Amino acid sequence: MNAVSLASRAVLAQYATRVIRPLEFIVIGIFVLAVTGVIVLVTYVSAWWWLLMIVVVAYGIIGSIAWLVIHFTIDKLRPEQTKAQTDEVNRFIVKVEKVADTLQITRFGLMLRVIRDVMSRNRTNVLTEFTEDSKDLKDGFQRVISAFK
Repeated sequence: MNAVSLASRAVLAQYATRVIRPLEFIVIGIFVLAVTGVIVLVTYVSAWWWLLMIVVVAYGIIGSIAWLVIHFTIDKLRPEQTKAQTDEVNRFIVKVEKVADTLQITRFGLMLRVIRDVMSRNRTNVLTEFTEDSKDLKDGFQRVISAFK
C-alpha cells in the first residue's frame, strides 16, 4: 500500500477515535441513568416498572454491538504505526481541526468527509484539499506521508 493511503488511513482512524470518545461517555451516562431510573421506579412506585428494564437492556445490547462494530472497523483501518508516526498523525490532526474550525466544519462532518474520501480512493480528498489550501498543513501532511515511507 502506498504512503498516501497509509497516512490517510492513520489520520482517519485516529480522528475517528477522537470524535467518538466523547459520544461513548454520553451514551454510557444515558444507560446508567436509565438503569438507575428504572430501579428507582421499581423501588418507590411499582414492580411493574421492571418491564421497562427490557427496553433499557435492549438499548444496552444494541449500543454494545454498535460499539464493537465501530471499534473493530477503526482497528482494521488503522495501519501499524511507530511512536514517531503516531506523534506526526496527532500533530497533523490538531492542525486540521484548527482549519476545520476556521471553515466552520463540525468534527463529525469532517470525519464523515474523510471517511467518504478514504473509501472512494480518489486521488484528491479532503485532506489533500486542506493541505493545498494551507502551507502549514501541507508540510504537516508531507511529514506524515514520509513517516510511512
